[in-house]
Amino acid sequence: MLSETWYYAAVAARQPDAAVVIPPLASPVPSAAVKTAPTQRNAHLHSIAERGRMGLQHASG
Repeated sequence: MLSETWYYAAVAARQPDAAVVIPPLASPVPSAAVKTAPTQRNAHLHSIAERGRMGLQHASG
């Protein structure tokens, strides 16, 4: 299985403005650069922490 990071990078290489929504694994950990260079994935983890998984689904469409 490929990591989520690979998918984000692959989509960003072709469509830089695309919003990629990949539900994280059950026990996700933010990247080390969450404070200095936040990613879409880190934003999704923050959203899940605030709203729950269903909240992320509703917010992302």
